[in-house]
Amino acid sequence: MIKKLLLSLSCLLIAITSPVSGAEQDFPIVKPEILKPRDGLKNTLKKLENGEEVCIGYIGGSITEWTGWREMTFKWFQTTYPKAKLSQINASKGGTGSNLGAYRIGGELLFTEPHGTPAFYSSRTPAKTPDLIFVEFAVNDQHDPYNGIRQSMEGIVRKIWKHDPNIDICFVYTLPLEALPYYEKDVCPRSVAAQEAVADHYGIPSINVAYRIVQLAREDKAIYNPEKDKDGKELPTPAGKILFARDTCHPGEEGHRVYADVVGDSIKKMEAQTAKAGPHKLPAALDAGNMEHVQILTPTRDMFSEGWSRMQDKEGPGQWLRKYMPEIYETNKPGEKLTFKFKGRSAMLFYVAAPESGMVTTSMDGGLEIKHSLASNDQSANVLFLEAPDKEGEHTLTVTLSAEKPDKTKLIESEKDKPNFKASRYEENFLRVGGILLIGERLK
Repeated sequence: MIKKLLLSLSCLLIAITSPVSGAEQDFPIVKPEILKPRDGLKNTLKKLENGEEVCIGYIGGSITEWTGWREMTFKWFQTTYPKAKLSQINASKGGTGSNLGAYRIGGELLFTEPHGTPAFYSSRTPAKTPDLIFVEFAVNDQHDPYNGIRQSMEGIVRKIWKHDPNIDICFVYTLPLEALPYYEKDVCPRSVAAQEAVADHYGIPSINVAYRIVQLAREDKAIYNPEKDKDGKELPTPAGKILFARDTCHPGEEGHRVYADVVGDSIKKMEAQTAKAGPHKLPAALDAGNMEHVQILTPTRDMFSEGWSRMQDKEGPGQWLRKYMPEIYETNKPGEKLTFKFKGRSAMLFYVAAPESGMVTTSMDGGLEIKHSLASNDQSANVLFLEAPDKEGEHTLTVTLSAEKPDKTKLIESEKDKPNFKASRYEENFLRVGGILLIGERLK
């Protein structure tokens, strides 16, 4: 999970007693409902009913990225509105929350912030941007602070409507089993409560597919995880029940089917709304510290010292990661630096985590150098969250590949007996950079 980037002190919450633990909780009590239609999907539904072109965008975590409710829902649109000319854009990325989503949405879904070379950008830009965007971050936001979730979700909404106020938005809340103590008391967990505050302020419909799973379990029509025998072997799902998932949040086929059916039923209910199609109004911000001004900057050669090269010039991890990092620079020479000057509130590193990743030091404005290990068993696009400067203004971020290598002993121990394990990868010491996450503007 990705930790929240910035916390706002502009909105202090009154202490509330949690109905789950009895202790004080830092977010308001919100009762879950399957559908809160609010202002509905008036523009999309009109186009669907008229048989027009409709592009549906999805942004979320792995639950949406992988084949499941997203594809099932898209097929439902095709079946329900056969005259419409439908297309979809999947901008979801596993393991990411609304904080990184606020950075990604401009370049990966709205295509207002080119991220990469002109050739790469033009090759992935669709004929049109979405008419409807589903936003799914309830699971990956679950451990983040209430105010931080609210800031990032509001940033996503304001980015969308500043680009095009005619785009409809729908929040979808999926189920992490950690949230069951809340749902079983008919209370929304923190991530959903925060997103509901944004949905209320902007009139955005929300669909709580998680709550439907809870209802089915109450009705003895679903089990959350497989039952097992004394030897730990999975038992068949009891007759008349569906199996939600085999882990803590990723639905199986039956769980995804419930999600898709709830979304379809909710959209049909919103057809009954009488509001006329037209642009959505953008009210004053709920939180002045929201993330509407964040962006991902593609790295350029002038950010790097001499001993770096572009990964896109050869085979390697950069090819697989192009979806997230169209330009990647790498070095394995200790002492090589990335230097980035900016004016604003924060700058962070978008890097490649992998077995061969090394140790780096970072400093802001020539201050204290802090060490960070970037090594991981899994190869992925990751974010190095750095302490923000003391105040907004002109700053210089310096990242240096250290000669000191991270201790990879525990990583190796957990992987060495697995097929395709390559010890040589862990002996490498690379730094690979695919972007800068920025709140502000770059200075040359």
